[in-house]
Amino acid sequence: MGEKHAIGLDIGREAVKCVVMSTQKGRVQVTKCVSVRLEVRAEAEAGEWRAAAVKALKELWAQQGIPEGAVAVTAPTAHTLIRALKVATAKLDQQLTEEAKQQLPFPLEQLDWEAVVVGTEGDQTHVSLAAIKKEITAELLGMLEESGIRVERIESGALALANVALHAQGGSCGTPVGILSLGATAANLTIVDGKKVWMRTLPVAGSAVVAGLAKGLNITEAAARDELMGNLNLAEQVENESDAVKNVRATMMRLVMEITRSLTFYKSQLNGERPQKLLLTGGYSRIGGLREFLADRLKMPVEEFEVFEKVGGGERGEAMLYGEAVGSALAAAGLAVYQLNLMPKEIVAQRELDRKKPYVIAAAAILMLTFAGLYVLAQGEKSRLEKVAKEAQAAADKARRYDGEIRRVEEQMRLEDAKSLNLRRVLWERELYPYLLRQLAGVMPSNAWLYGVDTVTFGEVHEEKRQTTTGRDAERLVIVDDPELLGRPVRVIVRGGSYGDGAWTEQMPEVERRLRALPDIAGMEQKQLARHKKYAEFDVVVDLDFDRNGTGDYEDIVAEAASRPTRRR
Repeated sequence: MGEKHAIGLDIGREAVKCVVMSTQKGRVQVTKCVSVRLEVRAEAEAGEWRAAAVKALKELWAQQGIPEGAVAVTAPTAHTLIRALKVATAKLDQQLTEEAKQQLPFPLEQLDWEAVVVGTEGDQTHVSLAAIKKEITAELLGMLEESGIRVERIESGALALANVALHAQGGSCGTPVGILSLGATAANLTIVDGKKVWMRTLPVAGSAVVAGLAKGLNITEAAARDELMGNLNLAEQVENESDAVKNVRATMMRLVMEITRSLTFYKSQLNGERPQKLLLTGGYSRIGGLREFLADRLKMPVEEFEVFEKVGGGERGEAMLYGEAVGSALAAAGLAVYQLNLMPKEIVAQRELDRKKPYVIAAAAILMLTFAGLYVLAQGEKSRLEKVAKEAQAAADKARRYDGEIRRVEEQMRLEDAKSLNLRRVLWERELYPYLLRQLAGVMPSNAWLYGVDTVTFGEVHEEKRQTTTGRDAERLVIVDDPELLGRPVRVIVRGGSYGDGAWTEQMPEVERRLRALPDIAGMEQKQLARHKKYAEFDVVVDLDFDRNGTGDYEDIVAEAASRPTRRR
């Protein structure tokens, strides 16, 4: 059997990582690892980031000599929904879809999703489920198509990490381990115990840490990133440390809290043992002193994840960049323990049909030739001639039906592709995250930090009003069923913290005044406040005003919908 290649891609906010894996006669070897940095600003618009990513992919394929082979790409971590389910084994097939409906925050028809069994316990089956909104999938596939790259699989980054660990251990981890991939927009936490896998996405973004450090030290983001990776040491508590560095330390404490909370939930959900060590990977796992910092706070060994341990290739200093890309390459090569593909089902079906099409046509041609030969041999026998003619006609009709079905599916896919182009507008949400973090960071006091922004769509707000409004007010509610309006972001939930007991409460009126002065924001309301001994954590709901007319976008959409000839409730 000749040499085959599999390619794993990890397209991040700040870099594109590519791993090429060779398989031949049972031997697996990484032959190429390439990382291309995307030189875009943290607040860059989605279009600017997309152009940089496409350019990097094109150059990667043109200049690095990437061979022909199956390609798998990781889904964007910040947009991937991950759930761990426990379902009665006897009712797994019947209940899985219903469980997915209950666990996922969007209707299933809006998502590309798949689930995989990752363990059993008694009469219970443990299932890992991953999902991504269809418009995000369409944008990712559009980028790759524009770059001239045809992908076979879209992988969950968290499960890709589990597959790397399982492959290195021969299919089962003898002792439970945790794997943390810390990236620019979010973090993946994966726990592997034997063959059981548990995953969670953590809302800690490396790019937000860089932006906060740059602002606090009044330096460029590039300089802040160098400071974060090189000069700053989280393991050493420096006297008279700057507020900016303290904010980095506070964000990492938030990461510790998220990991601790996840380990507690994992134990209660899967009755699993606490991991005996934590393996670090991802671009921001190289923050100075992070391993020692986490080991001290989590009270467990923390080590670099040696992703090349059983597949060779790569350099030790590069391993932290390629964890999810290596896992994707294993999936593309068919060597992953767990196979979970987030590609749209209709595309998977179409490609399967494309693979079968030549065989169907060839089979029809063979049938036609066979019956034609029988016709020649049976010319002297009228009865046999008529029978052969009928059979040949039936075979030809069947072949034509196959060909007609193929054309119908191709036309349907063409129409679906056209529809997906219209859905790409939703990807402007990707702009909101870095843009709003920078806007909001500018109005926050020096003792406060931000670590997350969650988008809230018009549909989510309107549905909540529909369920909570009663009486004549409910009758007057405008019914909105336009997908474009329902999917438009109108609010964001900002999560952050502040040093000092009671300081945030005193500072909030001034923060609100500054916030209202920003051009794209209509107002704010505090949703939650948790006080701790030396600091407080807060959630703030911010109303967006991208029309810049002084009225929140939610009210503008309601007014727009009310002016249309539509029904009222």
